[in-house]
Amino acid sequence: MLAILKKELKSYFTSFIGYCVIAIFYFFSALYFYVINLKMSNSSLSGVFGSMVLWIVLITALMTMRLLSEEKKNKTDQLLMTSPMSLTSIVIGKYLASILLYFICMAIFFVYGLVIMSCGTSLVWSEFFGNFIGMLLLGATFLSIGIFFSSVTENQIIAVVCSLGTGIFWLLVESLFQNMAVVSKFIKYISFTSRYTNFTHGILNFADIFFFVSVSALFVFLTVKVLDRKRWS
Repeated sequence: MLAILKKELKSYFTSFIGYCVIAIFYFFSALYFYVINLKMSNSSLSGVFGSMVLWIVLITALMTMRLLSEEKKNKTDQLLMTSPMSLTSIVIGKYLASILLYFICMAIFFVYGLVIMSCGTSLVWSEFFGNFIGMLLLGATFLSIGIFFSSVTENQIIAVVCSLGTGIFWLLVESLFQNMAVVSKFIKYISFTSRYTNFTHGILNFADIFFFVSVSALFVFLTVKVLDRKRWS
């Protein structure tokens, strides 16, 4: 698993994807930071975190589109199928590599926090870490969705579109079904937006953490099952 993790993390930076993802994340987060915090003298980074949510859907889709679809396209997936490593180790190794790259993107928020403090303004760290952990869990969930769609198709464009569509739908699902009283409670329960909102107030709710971890684990499990089925087909 560690070998796969190192290989995939290295591959991000031997191609344009890693640099492209980091550049997109840093550019737009810096833009929001300037407008929301520096220009308006606002000490809360919640606005910047919230503004980056839709960009994270795109970024995570780009990060995962090639993880398994490229293996199928280049016909190297057979090497994975016959590898002495378990399929679970391979999938988790690839998944953790994408999470590490995502964490590198997220690390810029600590710089923004230090900039705010250097301006003589106090930073509410409970709110900061609530937003940070919430966005980390949200991104990890989108990454698990992305790696799943990367496993079902060799076309990277299809993988990106499916990941984007699923991510955006899950963010907007509560708004789409808000007038349907019959399913409103269930929809709120599975809504990413509803679950993420608590984190923005600095509230670390175990149920919300468990929800995101469970959804991530589910899609990683489904990815393993997709590969396992192909191994025996």
